[in-house]
Amino acid sequence: EGSEEQVLLVAQDTTTLNFSSRPNTKGLGPIGNKADTGHGIFVHGSLCLGANSWNVFGLIGAEIWARDAAQFKAGPAGARNRKQIEEKERNRWLESWRKADGLYHRLGGRHRVVSVADREGDIYEAFALCLQSKATQGGGADLLVRSQHNRRKTGEGEAEQGSWQHVEGLPMAVRIKISVPRSAGKPARCAHLELRYAKVELKAPAHKTKYLGLDEPLLLWLVVAKEVNPPEGVEAVCWRVWTTVEIGSGEQAQEVIGWYAKRWMIEELHRILKSGCKVEERQLESIEKLSLVLALDLIVASYLLGLSKAAREQPGQ
Repeated sequence: EGSEEQVLLVAQDTTTLNFSSRPNTKGLGPIGNKADTGHGIFVHGSLCLGANSWNVFGLIGAEIWARDAAQFKAGPAGARNRKQIEEKERNRWLESWRKADGLYHRLGGRHRVVSVADREGDIYEAFALCLQSKATQGGGADLLVRSQHNRRKTGEGEAEQGSWQHVEGLPMAVRIKISVPRSAGKPARCAHLELRYAKVELKAPAHKTKYLGLDEPLLLWLVVAKEVNPPEGVEAVCWRVWTTVEIGSGEQAQEVIGWYAKRWMIEELHRILKSGCKVEERQLESIEKLSLVLALDLIVASYLLGLSKAAREQPGQ
């Protein structure tokens, strides 16, 4: 409430905690793609950050759960598509947005709040919920999600061209330079990205209409940031992000890409949770007791993340 930040980001993501070496802990579930491949739990956190600083304000919530091995049993063809989003594990992405929306309203709408997610959060129902809620309440938290699906536009020509190709065919709005951290044995480097953006009206996915009766189009902005002339043998950086934030200039598109780039901080939180708090070494008799300890570890990890960022940005203070 006392922060001068005009924009708050709520980065959300899921991590897996492996407790396969703790077979006596009750309530654990499968963590792989099969019922018998490892056992543990999942954590989906919602971390509040400053958009224009390295401020870490802490967690506004976390979902902790274990999978039921029975869900791996084959069901009727198309059964998954017939389920409401509330019945699916992916509903956690919507619940995290609801937490961000609650933060927006608790702060009286004085700060813009943006929920930021990676590809797995590219869900039709999440965008529909956000747009409908903002329309009915006169405001609320926004969504910023990396695109997983090359969604179809409404109107003519949709069969020939997806939304990605539509935006990538537009004139460049602005060129930016970013730092790419080292990874997989490759050194850190700078990358030059061309940004393009457009307001796009999207069709509801066909299976959502067929099985669930959902047919409302989505009016979103798509920003594409694509690297030009990458080094030989290096995969070009390419970010495509959907957002409910209105974009009217190349500078605003650049700002949105900068917001998305901060999403990695929740991955760092999960790293601290595992390596710093050593949560996977906990030895408790049930998932209920493990969840209580994990809640405390999550708070500690968020404080450690904030301290590490403050130490780097403000050494000596």
